[in-house]
Amino acid sequence: MSTSDVDEEIEFVNKDLKIQVKCPICHSQMLEDVYQTGCCGKLACHTCDSRLKKDGSNCFNCREQYKSHPDKNARGLIQDLKMHCPNAKKGCKWIGEVRDRKNHIKKGERDGDKVCKFEVIECCYGCKRKDTRKNMDKHEPDCPEKPYKCQYCKETIKQKDEESHMKSEVPKHLECAFDKFTQEIQSQKKEIVNMKLEMQASESTRLVTELQNQELNKDVFQVNRTRTFPSNHSSPERSKSHESSKDSWRNSLGNIVGWILMD
Repeated sequence: MSTSDVDEEIEFVNKDLKIQVKCPICHSQMLEDVYQTGCCGKLACHTCDSRLKKDGSNCFNCREQYKSHPDKNARGLIQDLKMHCPNAKKGCKWIGEVRDRKNHIKKGERDGDKVCKFEVIECCYGCKRKDTRKNMDKHEPDCPEKPYKCQYCKETIKQKDEESHMKSEVPKHLECAFDKFTQEIQSQKKEIVNMKLEMQASESTRLVTELQNQELNKDVFQVNRTRTFPSNHSSPERSKSHESSKDSWRNSLGNIVGWILMD
């Protein structure tokens, strides 16, 4: 038989095929590897070719010693053929090339954007239910075998056992609830202490900044006052310069008076 990855025989879009698709020995569709006999040029599928070589049989057509080689040209022509989805009867409208059927069917895989929603899969939680991907998407979230984590004791149980678990573990759940309540109280106390420390630190920073601003304002006031009301006591250098200016002015005035008297 052929190494086809689908259970049912696929239906081609073009009914009038120009190439041999079925194996002349097992009559299955040759969708993957194709082999050509070296004696008479007939085609065979991978499974039949392997069996004939292993058994040392004669050619199924001309009865010569069986020899063969992969026919890549025939394989390429078959891979180019357009086909309907094997699940077309279930409602799938996909049409594509033979080479793309694996990505569409995705046997054994859970999901995907372009996979066939009509392919039959088995529930991932072990309930052994088989259904299309489309229906399994609705079943699995509520599957009785799906693991469920108790919100109180955090024990992992199955969804089907949730009700009995809640009834049988009441004392344990009360203890868990009390422990959780105690932890929340301790956490809130810690938050309050941290908030108090943050407020104290913020107030300390504010007071320090305010004192620094006050000292700065005092310094600015003192500088402005000095500029507005300068001291009456001049420095010796300034007095000396002032006296020198007065002597120079007197000498100039004396020279002018002397020049007038000479005339």
